[in-house]
Amino acid sequence: MTIGAFSGATEQGAAVVGVRGAALGQQSLSIGNGATNVTSGTNAPIQLATSLGQGTITNKTVGSRVFNGSNTVKDTLGGTAGTLTGTVDGVAITINQAAGTGNATTGTVGAITGGSYNGQTLTAEQANALYQSLGHGGSVTLGQRAIAIGTATAALANNALAIGSTSLASGEGSVAIGSGSIATKTDAVSIGRGAGSSVTSGVAIGAEAKVTGDNSIALGQKSVASAQTGSSFLTNVGATTQGTISVGDGTNNVKRRLTNLADGAVDSDGVTVAQLKQFKVITDKQGADTAAALGGGSTYNSTTGAVTTPTYNVGGTTKTNVGDAITNIDNRTTSLENQTWKLNTNSDTAAVVGKDAEVKFIDGKNIKLSRTGTSITVATADSVKFDSVNAGGTVINNNGLSFVQADGTTPVTNSPSISKTGINAGNNKISNVANGAITSGSKDAVNGGQLQGVADSVKTAIGGNTTIDATTGAITTSNIGGTSSNTIDGAITSVKDAATKAKTTVTAGDNVVVTPTTNADGSSNYQVATAKDVNFDKVTVGSVVVDKATNTINGLSNKTWNGTAVSGQAATEDQLQAVSDAQKATDDAAVKYDNPLTKDKVTLGGAGSTTPVTLTNVKAGAVNATSTDAINGSQLHGVADSVKNAIGGSTTIDATTGAITTSNIGGTGSNTIDGAITSVKDAATKAKTTVTAGDNVVVTPTTNADGSSNYQVATAKDVNFDKVTVGSVVVDKATNTINGLSNKTWNGTAVSGQAATEDQLQAVSDAQKATDDAAVKYDDPLTKDKVTLGGAGSTTPVTLTNVKAGAVNSTSTDAINGSQLHGVADSVKNAIGGSTTIDATTGAITTSNIGGTGSNTIDGA
Repeated sequence: MTIGAFSGATEQGAAVVGVRGAALGQQSLSIGNGATNVTSGTNAPIQLATSLGQGTITNKTVGSRVFNGSNTVKDTLGGTAGTLTGTVDGVAITINQAAGTGNATTGTVGAITGGSYNGQTLTAEQANALYQSLGHGGSVTLGQRAIAIGTATAALANNALAIGSTSLASGEGSVAIGSGSIATKTDAVSIGRGAGSSVTSGVAIGAEAKVTGDNSIALGQKSVASAQTGSSFLTNVGATTQGTISVGDGTNNVKRRLTNLADGAVDSDGVTVAQLKQFKVITDKQGADTAAALGGGSTYNSTTGAVTTPTYNVGGTTKTNVGDAITNIDNRTTSLENQTWKLNTNSDTAAVVGKDAEVKFIDGKNIKLSRTGTSITVATADSVKFDSVNAGGTVINNNGLSFVQADGTTPVTNSPSISKTGINAGNNKISNVANGAITSGSKDAVNGGQLQGVADSVKTAIGGNTTIDATTGAITTSNIGGTSSNTIDGAITSVKDAATKAKTTVTAGDNVVVTPTTNADGSSNYQVATAKDVNFDKVTVGSVVVDKATNTINGLSNKTWNGTAVSGQAATEDQLQAVSDAQKATDDAAVKYDNPLTKDKVTLGGAGSTTPVTLTNVKAGAVNATSTDAINGSQLHGVADSVKNAIGGSTTIDATTGAITTSNIGGTGSNTIDGAITSVKDAATKAKTTVTAGDNVVVTPTTNADGSSNYQVATAKDVNFDKVTVGSVVVDKATNTINGLSNKTWNGTAVSGQAATEDQLQAVSDAQKATDDAAVKYDDPLTKDKVTLGGAGSTTPVTLTNVKAGAVNSTSTDAINGSQLHGVADSVKNAIGGSTTIDATTGAITTSNIGGTGSNTIDGA
């Protein structure tokens, strides 16, 4: 079908609309003045031209449809025919013409034998058609179902679409929309003035946008999408042929922001700045924690992400990494392990003790040794034997007890002493002596009170003017019995003489005292009485019996004891038993000195007891350098607590015994401080009675007031453990991990300075992954030159919806949405007219009953 002067449609289904148009291919459509449509049967690709030229054909032969290169139609014959080789002004077409014959009006112009268009080799027919069409501002289609709309447009392959002045679609299924736009490969799309897609499935949208990489997309004015290069950042995925998405041109510093993006969710999604900021908070925290864990002055720079090198002072040398520091410590520890030491006693020859050698401590005379773990206890033997003991001048030896001066040998003048043969009081009083038993077999010492009683009884027995000297106890008598004699002997002699004279003799028997006197008349009188001191075999008074045979007094009735004494009344063993029981109960409950003489030791439970006894309700004693107060459990617990805190880790205190139990100190796995100080090995521990600082420990030696050594052991300010356990939290050097944290959930709000868990990281990562999965990302995040919807390498088309209508003008680089493309299709629909419809999904144009002809094709109409 042809509509317009000088137009022609030569193939089945071809249609021409416009003056000088030609549709020479099956089902081809040419719209516009001077348009030509040629179907060549092939879909050879057309390459982009780099330059344009000028050629001239002065005449034409009507049969060959040749037009001149200056776009002026020559309708008359004549002139000179010559060979044409050149280009059409304004169009990248080159024509090769065979030599003509003659130059008369009857001559012929040489036929066009071939050419090229934008670098594409043309057949004679293609070149002829392109030349006469493009040379007159027409359009050309060279493929089945190809469409070319606009001045000097060309659709040169099956299903190609070219819309816009000088646009070119030369690849099968290619689309070129916009002035000067070019799509030269299969399924290539160029939309926008001067846009160009020269690769398979490349999409260029925007003025002067260019695509040079297969399957790539260039979005925006002057954007360039090239092939992938290099490997992906972090994931190290190599370049593929899946293409890229570009929204600018890095070479010419054309860059654009991609705004209003949702947060990415899955691995292939793009991420937003907000997500990056949130992730930076995490990385900053990790960087700061890493620097803090390194110690040694290491810091984290949140701007650069760099962690500075730590500096450690190890054994007097500076190390700037953990490995060197550990190596230094290990070398010095090995050296310490291999060290030997000398052991001697008093002035004997020292013995060398090597690594792993055993030193044995043996009980000595009166000395008992015991060991608990690494502690040695030195104590006196349960039964001791000394040749001599000097306790502050009191000497006890095999001769007895004596007192000496400071030189240890010179006796103290007038000091008492005890020997094997007796006690020498040293001319000193012995006071506070209890009443000794006064019996026939008694060997008890008696005191002055008892001697006074005896003296009183003698005084009473003598009677008269007998007196007792209170100091010496001497008894003085005078005029005994009125005999004028001052001695008993004299008095008795006097009485004897009188009795002898009277021939009356009165003799005192057992327990009787005979006191002779002279009556006033001179006669003798003998007073017979029981002696003051009597000695009976048995005396019975009522129920009371005093028996010499048993040396007992029985029958007393005062058998109970109410705590109040009847002065002078004899006590019974019943009362003594009651008092003894009470005293025994008191004695059993009393806390007593082990030695009541020295009073220098108190053993709860009694001297020699090994069963511990609880002493409660003890008031808190003063804790200072001079205090001798008793300390109660709460105070000791405070000390134990401070020790517990100083040791740290899982240290516990037994509430009953106060014992401190440690486990896994400092993450070393050891339950003792000794084990935790790994640099001080067993050899060093056995070798000396000193405490040496090892890894993570500072030892401060001091001297106690009694001259003994004290070692204050504390953790160092900067420590390095193999493992640290705090509650359920374990920091493990072997795995360089921290486990056991309880903060496993993430609510979106950070606790400043608190370590995060991988559970939280997993939650954030899952959220980030979900965002990443939903994000549209550059195929190559480094080059950012291509975006493949569906992900890099995806071949499944993806719908991009809710795209705002972009500006459609010569400078626009906006994305075009479906409604705008529909508008273009609609304009085509309106140009065709009739019952033409547009498929809302594919954009395909369907015609029916064109111009009321009943035909569904322009050709049929």
